[in-house]
Amino acid sequence: MEDGWDLARAELGQLPRAVNFISGPSRTADIEQTIVLGAHGPYRVHIVIAG
Repeated sequence: MEDGWDLARAELGQLPRAVNFISGPSRTADIEQTIVLGAHGPYRVHIVIAG
């Protein structure tokens, strides 16, 4: 994690004001006490890195 921050600082100079760390799909058991993965958030995520 620290290596990633160091790289971001070196590349960007100033870090963004907000950063999200996502460790995996969300899960909930609200509906009929059955675990459902990916219940919250987008169905797909596309990441485009341009440099």
